[in-house]
Amino acid sequence: GAEATAEFKIIEPAALHHKLQSAEQVFVVDANRPETYALAHVPGAVLMRAADVSADKLLANKEAMVVFYCANDH
Repeated sequence: GAEATAEFKIIEPAALHHKLQSAEQVFVVDANRPETYALAHVPGAVLMRAADVSADKLLANKEAMVVFYCANDH
């Protein structure tokens, strides 16, 4: 069978903001601590620890962009 290959790219905050304002489907995951998420987060972002990420928790649309971010404070 064909194996899926992951391709990771960095997206600048301004480019992400533009995509979120457009009709494109973007799933944003905040990988910060709950306290950090409560203080501020990207509108629409879902709080999810990296250890909890699984295919069933991500979008059904496999063509959608998935963006992970954190403050690198942990």
